[in-house]
Amino acid sequence: METSVKKRTALIYPVLLILTMLTLVMRPAQVTAAVRTSLYNCINTVIPSLFAMMALSRLMISSGAYRLLGRPFTLAARYIFRIPEDMLSVFFISVTAGYPVGASLTAQAYRDDVLTREQAEDMLCWCFGAGPAFIFGTVGMGVFGSMRCGAVLFVSCIAADILTGIVTALGRPVPPKSGRSCEISFSADMAAEAVGSAGRAMFGMCTVILLVSALLAIPCESAAAAHIADAAGKFIGTDPSDMIVLMRSAAEISNISFLTGDERMLPAAAAALSFGGISVLMQVRSVCGGLSIGRMAVMRIFAAGTAYIVCHLLKNIMIGAGTAAVNAASDISIRHNPPILSVFLLIMTIFLLSQKRVEKSEKM
Repeated sequence: METSVKKRTALIYPVLLILTMLTLVMRPAQVTAAVRTSLYNCINTVIPSLFAMMALSRLMISSGAYRLLGRPFTLAARYIFRIPEDMLSVFFISVTAGYPVGASLTAQAYRDDVLTREQAEDMLCWCFGAGPAFIFGTVGMGVFGSMRCGAVLFVSCIAADILTGIVTALGRPVPPKSGRSCEISFSADMAAEAVGSAGRAMFGMCTVILLVSALLAIPCESAAAAHIADAAGKFIGTDPSDMIVLMRSAAEISNISFLTGDERMLPAAAAALSFGGISVLMQVRSVCGGLSIGRMAVMRIFAAGTAYIVCHLLKNIMIGAGTAAVNAASDISIRHNPPILSVFLLIMTIFLLSQKRVEKSEKM
């Protein structure tokens, strides 16, 4: 009986896959437009804002420098977040390097037996966030036309992560001192490997972004989505088009760059940035190895709600109810990175990876 149920359940996945493929074939225009838009976001937003920090963060891990970064916060790491004394550095790197970096570093620490499974799965919940380049440049200045708005968003997301980290640590014992020595070493091979690893990660991120955008193109363009956005917009008192953008951002966060810039959307933008979106969760799942992300998905909803509340309070304090972050007549122009630069960046990364493989084969 149990075997027959498993067989029937197993049939659901290929049937859903076939139906999805048929739907994509029937609506090629919507899918093509969504993928084209996401590709533009990858080239102009994702790669320029994340590549450098991702490469440097991997170099910090391979060199051991991350341990030095976490040493001043030993007491906070052990007694507040209940993690090994030098692991708080992973949080600092995660909020400066971008979404999947924290998960990648946490998974590496788990594989190196620095973290237990419970500690690692809890750290996945709060070592998570958009990098400052994306928040300040793309959302703060690019959407709301204000660095102050970017600061409000950044502080709100960090505050939500810290509170999430404290909540996940409740009930866990204080870990003992590790006593590990802080050895740091740099080499040219480390730097090359860090760049290559960042390039592979960027390629994986962009492919996930394109896939999610293609799958959600039709639901987001449906009449049901328009009705939901219209009702939510009337309830909040904002443009329904912004609600459509937020719905798209819940799937793929780079879509947040298409908000109109109404300052009333700041708390909602903070919540979207804190949650990260379905595509980011998929990216985390791909880099975290055997770790479960079930608890993380739930806690990111908690973090999104926290970020919304904190941003609402900070907006009134730092910006003021009567001060608009962006006026309709504002002529702030945001210059995007030329797409050709990002293309060259990917080509150089691929060339570097192929060169390393040639060198290794020659040695063998």
